Amino acid sequence: MVDAFAATYGGPGEVVIAVGDWSLQLHYPKFGKWHERGKMPSQTMGIVDAFRARGYTIGFIDESYTSQDCSKCDGKSCCDFFTKTRRQVRVRKHDPSSPMTNRVVKTLVRCAWCRTIFDRDFNAARNIYKKALELRGP
Repeated sequence: MVDAFAATYGGPGEVVIAVGDWSLQLHYPKFGKWHERGKMPSQTMGIVDAFRARGYTIGFIDESYTSQDCSKCDGKSCCDFFTKTRRQVRVRKHDPSSPMTNRVVKTLVRCAWCRTIFDRDFNAARNIYKKALELRGP
C-alpha cells in the first residue's frame, strides 16, 4: 500500500499526509454507539503507523468548521444555501478553467461575504488542504 502511494504521489520528503484529529465526538446510529473523542479508529491508526514507519510526515488536522469557513475568501460565514438531498447541479471540477459538468451534490453552502456557492464537502476538503499546506512549511 505504501509503495503504491509513493509511486503515485511521491516519497516522504515530497508529501505531507493530513488526517483528521478526531476531535469531534461522533454517534453512529446504525451501530448504536459513540466514537470516543480524540481516539482514532484502529484501522486508521494502522495506516498512520505504516506511513510513519516509512518516514512520512503525518499531520493531524482539526476538522472543526471546515465546511462553514469559506475556502475562497477565508471568511467564517458560509451557511446552508440548498439542503435538499441529492440534487444534480452544474458545477466546475477542481480546476476553474475546466468545463461545467453535471454532478450530484448533497448540500450547498454560500459565503455571506463573497457570495460563492460551494458543495459543502468540497469546501471542507479545500480548507483541510490549506491546513495541511501550513504543516508542510515553506
